[in-house]
Amino acid sequence: MKFKSFLKKYFLIVAFIFTAFLFIFTSPYAYAYEGINKEVKQYHYECDDIYYSDGYFAHSATEYDPHLATLSILMSKYSMNPGGPDNQNDTKWYNEQSNRVKGFFELIGFDSFLPNDDYKSRTSFSTIGVGCAKKKVGDYTVIGITVRSGGYFLEWANNVYLGDGTKSDYMHEGWYNAANKLISHLNKYIADYNITGKIKLWMAGFSRGGAVTNIAAGLLDNDINNNSFKAKNVSISHDDLYAYTFEAPQGANINSKTVKFPTDDIYNNIFNVVNPNDLVTKVAMKGYGFTRFGIDKFILTKLYDPAAYDNARSVYKKIYSESHNDINKYSADDFVAKGITGDKIAGLIAGTVAGGIAGGAITGVIIEKIKGFVSVDNTKANYDSNIVTNMFLDELVNNIGSRETYCKLYQEFTRDLMLTMMNDDKTDKKAQLMNLILNILLESYMRKFGIIGKSLLKLVYPNHSETAISNLVSLAAVVAKIYDERPNELISLITNIGNIFQNHDTDINVIHLECQDDYYINAYNKKHSDDQLSPVALLDNASLVHIAFYGYNDVQVYDLSGNKVVDVSGHVFGKSDVKSCNPNIAVGYYSYITEEKMELYLPVNTKYKVSFKSYSKKLRHSVIYETAVQYVTAHNTTATNDGNSKLPSGSTHAWFNSDRVDIHINVKP
Repeated sequence: MKFKSFLKKYFLIVAFIFTAFLFIFTSPYAYAYEGINKEVKQYHYECDDIYYSDGYFAHSATEYDPHLATLSILMSKYSMNPGGPDNQNDTKWYNEQSNRVKGFFELIGFDSFLPNDDYKSRTSFSTIGVGCAKKKVGDYTVIGITVRSGGYFLEWANNVYLGDGTKSDYMHEGWYNAANKLISHLNKYIADYNITGKIKLWMAGFSRGGAVTNIAAGLLDNDINNNSFKAKNVSISHDDLYAYTFEAPQGANINSKTVKFPTDDIYNNIFNVVNPNDLVTKVAMKGYGFTRFGIDKFILTKLYDPAAYDNARSVYKKIYSESHNDINKYSADDFVAKGITGDKIAGLIAGTVAGGIAGGAITGVIIEKIKGFVSVDNTKANYDSNIVTNMFLDELVNNIGSRETYCKLYQEFTRDLMLTMMNDDKTDKKAQLMNLILNILLESYMRKFGIIGKSLLKLVYPNHSETAISNLVSLAAVVAKIYDERPNELISLITNIGNIFQNHDTDINVIHLECQDDYYINAYNKKHSDDQLSPVALLDNASLVHIAFYGYNDVQVYDLSGNKVVDVSGHVFGKSDVKSCNPNIAVGYYSYITEEKMELYLPVNTKYKVSFKSYSKKLRHSVIYETAVQYVTAHNTTATNDGNSKLPSGSTHAWFNSDRVDIHINVKP
């Protein structure tokens, strides 16, 4: 009897141990790591569900963790204090600005939150809000570092302050200085709280906060790599620095001398979640050498994977609707290429100028006039925010000139403009920004018709100083050149600006991260038994190859199976017709007075056959082939001459692989 009782207890113990091991190694809520609590706890904070486990810090920081990524963007969200003070002298409002993120840290078990002085005062050109909190996890002290990622008002001026590079190792000077402030506060925090022994750092930021976090993490990685980590009495390894950024602008630079190249392996613990359709992530411009430290991971957009996107967008909206009322608010990818045809510009200018001078309400006049003259651009297929914003920024760099030229001619004016527009009063910032854009557009149109814009703007805006008018005209001159080169792209950028900026909306980006995190997907599925969702994957690469054919107005593209994936039919007279284009490829036709041009945007790692020819009788330049590649990840793209520098007139063909372009160059018709 005793033996049977022993066996029963024995098998119960074995069964328990087996079940425990099975749970540890199969449960999505469990991590196997010595000395670290593996339990995942669920909290609710404001309108968000939060999942936290000490186990998030159990694996190497070089492993992307979707759960830690979601937690990190929520940390960034709560670093912001929505709205603004009732008046600029409301010291209580500024002093309590970091209370939201302090509450977030306390909720997940971090204590001793300490904001820096900038976090407790009114923002200025050189401030940056940073806060630290800590938690003992096993043998480590985990230090959470948040960077104020919204509500920075006057700090906006710092965003446009590139500097010439001499004071910032060629990195963005404004964000570089802010990153060093972050590191100084971290070192002070370690000293003030007498932290010793092994530490782990967890840092995150969104937008401007993301740019500062990215540079700070890069500088810290270099210190760790060089055994020169500055904080005393603590030790940290490369695997123990967890850095996540979201919609971060580009502040690192490929020309920096004191750090390793931004994509070096020493930065593989920095993950940047980027929406390719977000304009903010493309500045400072790659034309000046700017990029991000670490590894970019991309939110799915329609052009990169059309088959998966429709389902992904459905998931976005359903998860969004769980915490927001309006399910139809998500419109970030609702981009439509538009433009104003040449024959309508004269009417637009005449009505705008007359109405503006007579009524004194030039902004409203322009908006109403533009609505009547804009139409869909049928010469483009599958263009999106990514393509158009890259075009605009590339042209901006080309027309401004070098980084030094920007600093000399435009930087101070742009900084002062931001200080004026982005203060923390209750004025309508959106209206001010739209007014600026429309004024620049007006000047651009007037230039095309030979009108002296400065005199006219002085008449329309009698209260503006001579310097302000001159600066506006100078800036308008740059944009006017861009309009000359890319008229419909500039119009598309402006008419789609609301949807484009939604890609930078904090709540939208929180939803994107939740949709790639199975904790949130499982919670939805548990609540909606009749509607089961699957996580939406992030992309590891979002590079496109840009191929331009100058002098051609007819192009067909075939895949390896011989299927026609792009078909643009040229004509002797009149514009070319975009007959068909597969959804994962973009094609555009351009008609100028002296030449015609075709452009293709193709995904990397694919092979196509291209036939391009010209039927046009228009005067045109000699045919020039050029290639440009978006994003540093495809920087090794090359064009090679196969030795056949001259081809017969008429149809020509070339094979190319889009991550290494092999195509005929210097082709003459």
